[in-house]
Amino acid sequence: MKLPQLKLPFFKKPKPPFQLNRKQTYWVIGGLAILAILAIAIGLKCQTSKQIKTANLNASAQPETPAAATTAATTTPPAAAKKAPVKTPVKTPALTYEEAIKKYAGWRIQFDAACQPSITSMTLKTGSAIMLDNRSSAKQIITIGDKKYTVNSFNFLIVSVTASPLPQTLNIACNARYNVARINVQP
Repeated sequence: MKLPQLKLPFFKKPKPPFQLNRKQTYWVIGGLAILAILAIAIGLKCQTSKQIKTANLNASAQPETPAAATTAATTTPPAAAKKAPVKTPVKTPALTYEEAIKKYAGWRIQFDAACQPSITSMTLKTGSAIMLDNRSSAKQIITIGDKKYTVNSFNFLIVSVTASPLPQTLNIACNARYNVARINVQP
């Protein structure tokens, strides 16, 4: 004898708690892919900025000479240097690099890739010529007082230093580094 089956509403087969159709599945996968790409991009940007900060810290952590300790390099421009810089025409040197090194021995400021000068202080008479020597693989903009000079990579410039009134101390900047060296100009 067969018993009749009772169909009661509370004994229904339960549905899965969460089920997506095909279209919804594609949207979820696409959204997750976009989030993954964004996470990778942000991670790479953070890693790159950490490498730049580390490189800047390593460049500024080089040992200083006693003369360099008196001249602090900063990355903020001085408050009084708000005037528009004056571009000074510079004659292209007819000297070879070796000849210029010999001729301007003692009157040469050499800049490395981190814009660190070889000397931090120099005293000379107004109108004296000095050699700006770029030993970096990138061009550098060197500012002496309010005059800007662009020195191409692994190249040099011979510049005449003048100031008025005399005596005067001219600060030297290299790219975004201010007060990396000083020139005392005497009459």
